[in-house]
Amino acid sequence: MSTDLEVIESNLQSIDLNRIAGFTRKLSDIGQGFNKMMAPVYLREFIIAYDVSSVMHAKAVQAELNAKSAVDTAEAIAYLDRAPDFFKARDEKPTVESRKAYVALDPDVQRAKDIHARALAMALLMRNKVQEFRFAIDAVRKLSEDGYMTPWEGMK
Repeated sequence: MSTDLEVIESNLQSIDLNRIAGFTRKLSDIGQGFNKMMAPVYLREFIIAYDVSSVMHAKAVQAELNAKSAVDTAEAIAYLDRAPDFFKARDEKPTVESRKAYVALDPDVQRAKDIHARALAMALLMRNKVQEFRFAIDAVRKLSEDGYMTPWEGMK
């Protein structure tokens, strides 16, 4: 069980947000005075960012699904295998309710839920980044096609 969680954690750590940090900084350039002459460069950059962030999103979704499965497995193991031993050590008789309560206390379940929460957060972040770069591509296309010019363009 712990090896599965270690693999999931490793997959989450392999999602390097530094790969899209430079592209993210360029997003603000669109709103701060867009130069039509730079449109092809920005378009290329945002298309690359969209592609990279899409791959990162897929990895994050995969990690989230694997983590959810690990949570379910950890809960089943805690309920069926560890709870009886826990109550036997305390010299108590396990009931259905006490087993359910134990599942929430089990360290493996808590660790699996923590990893699942981090994977879910990463998947949501990457989904938003994919959308952000998609919108940036659309904005660059729109601004370069319109008669939009910054105050410095067209000066003689």
